Amino acid sequence: MKRAVVGWVLAVATAGVLGVAVVGLPREGAALPDIARQAMTVALPDWRTTEPVSEVVYGTRAFDTFGETFLLLAAVVSVLLLARHRERRREYFGEEEAGLEEQQYEHPGDVPVGPTERAARAADTREDDLTVTTWREAHRSG
Repeated sequence: MKRAVVGWVLAVATAGVLGVAVVGLPREGAALPDIARQAMTVALPDWRTTEPVSEVVYGTRAFDTFGETFLLLAAVVSVLLLARHRERRREYFGEEEAGLEEQQYEHPGDVPVGPTERAARAADTREDDLTVTTWREAHRSG
């Protein structure tokens, strides 16, 4: 019961504050406040824009807006870094295949090898034999 009463009191108070704010808004024919008049007179000649709101946010108060944006970004990044859970280590993409290839290369009799791997190993062996033969010939003649 008490919660309902507190809720109704807060709702009526909020509605009252909003009502006073709406009644206090300037009417259609009201004079512009000084800051709005300055924004209107500066926007087009100085910043070449017809949007006074953009001129105030990104022109007159650009450094302030940039600082606020930076602080907001820093706060979001900080919260994300501090609030995240530590992830378990996962294998990198292709780790299992790389391990199988290494096992096949180191112990060829243990794991069956496909035709592509056989051709690659044969080419590797020919290259090694050619390198050894070339080295021997270079050192015999010298």
